[in-house]
Amino acid sequence: MARPGLSVFRFLIILLSISLCSCAHLVTISYQPDAEIHPAFNQRYANWQGERVEVDLTPSLRGDHRKYLANYDRAYLADAIRQHGLHHEYSVAGTGTPLVVYAGNPRLTEKEKHYPTTGITLDVTAVKERRPGQVPVLRIYDTYDPVVVRSWRGSHPIAANYTAVLAVLLAHAHKVASSVGSFLRADNPRFATGIYLIHPYNPKKIPILFIHGLFSSPISWQNLINDLSSDPAILEHYQPWLFLYPTGNQY
Repeated sequence: MARPGLSVFRFLIILLSISLCSCAHLVTISYQPDAEIHPAFNQRYANWQGERVEVDLTPSLRGDHRKYLANYDRAYLADAIRQHGLHHEYSVAGTGTPLVVYAGNPRLTEKEKHYPTTGITLDVTAVKERRPGQVPVLRIYDTYDPVVVRSWRGSHPIAANYTAVLAVLLAHAHKVASSVGSFLRADNPRFATGIYLIHPYNPKKIPILFIHGLFSSPISWQNLINDLSSDPAILEHYQPWLFLYPTGNQY
């Protein structure tokens, strides 16, 4: 019969090993020079690439998008972001400039309680269009909107970069990946149990709920969620939701 002290020691070694494994694929990001930009999405006119343009927030941007675009913290050129940790990178060549917009989560509404506490990331594309005798118009699209996805089938697809926005979100969410802590302190977890959305809620899309397992966290689904971005049918009709809970709880 094994001694209690030895059993506890072996259990702690197993926990440490699992903890190290869970941290092995954390996503990190780096930026090329001049990756950060400062567009004024909340004004009628703005400066874009050294030129005055009229800003058009297209109908693809719903209420939450417009609020966070008006009060964002950081905006980056998506193609200037380099990520390490995700197995594949998914982007679409086309018209416009893909952007990643990061905003803090004020957690003032019930809906915001289901967005990541570490911040909200928006995947948008800016398309500049020339107009005879007028200043160019800069149309801002939500790249997860079906209008954008369906444009890929035509002769003028709207550009998108789906991996960059997920990488920025995951890079801010490292603390959520502490799966062993949530197992050992199930009665006092650092993050509230519940369903979390990584994109602003779209009532016209069908949720896919991802539930992690023992010694784990929603981070374990990061590569699968990223890979789903390669399928236009998924992007057009479905939206990922994540369930977070302390795995040490017994129900």
